[in-house]
Amino acid sequence: MKVQAIQAILSLLMAFFAGITTKGYTVPYTWEVPAQIDSMTLRLDCQATYPGYWYWNYGVRSIDVLDAQENVLQTLSVSEEEGWEVTNCWEKNGDIFLEDLNFDGIPDIRLMLTSGVVNISYMCWLWNPELEQYAYKFILNGYDVIVDNDTQEIITMSRDGWGQYYIDYFKYNNEEELYHYKQVHEDMVEETTTTTIYD
Repeated sequence: MKVQAIQAILSLLMAFFAGITTKGYTVPYTWEVPAQIDSMTLRLDCQATYPGYWYWNYGVRSIDVLDAQENVLQTLSVSEEEGWEVTNCWEKNGDIFLEDLNFDGIPDIRLMLTSGVVNISYMCWLWNPELEQYAYKFILNGYDVIVDNDTQEIITMSRDGWGQYYIDYFKYNNEEELYHYKQVHEDMVEETTTTTIYD
């Protein structure tokens, strides 16, 4: 029994010192997903970094859009959002979501940019069928994002401080630009709910 205990302690110590020596170590890798448009593929240029706390951080630097022959048609950069060189996501797959964000029947891209204590920021690229390429359009923020095909709205849910909850509603105008038209704020401290309609 004592031998097993000593072996367990030695294993923990070795893991601990291995963690110290590899702290900050970054490993590049790629992750591919079908674009769900024609026969195209999205190849994410990713990196995994070990911060020394028993887990890895993942991030995406860019996304190559490939045709069926694996030729690069377009490269999407996360530097579209000023100040970012790589995303900060939870999963190896980059936390990428392919969904119809502008209700034209064609999947678009929502990529996790970063997360706070509660809320998450997503970069969004929309597919332009005339140009046959993606265009970066906007960022969505919230701990939940709902794409409602019935009402053709994007709804985000977020929290700001203790007991302050927000539901934000977005629609597209005639120029096909996404605009924020309504917010519902629930104050759990004051036990009030306020709805604001924006022009």
